Amino acid sequence: MIMRMTLTLFVLVVMTAASASGDALTEAKRIPYCGQTGAECYSWCIKQDLSKDWCCDFVKDIRMNPPADKCP
Repeated sequence: MIMRMTLTLFVLVVMTAASASGDALTEAKRIPYCGQTGAECYSWCIKQDLSKDWCCDFVKDIRMNPPADKCP
């Protein structure tokens, strides 16, 4: 539960910074777990025990492409 709250807060901070700079992709690549692909971000997100839908939305929010076989 604490991990989810921490991750949510972290994502909000990153997305706020990304909105301010106008470049979410650049900001997302500064997050160590995102790597270079949407699949890497999705994989990391799932390992945090977050829902499939939440992870799909997260990857899309940072302007990366989630894995097509996992996200509709």
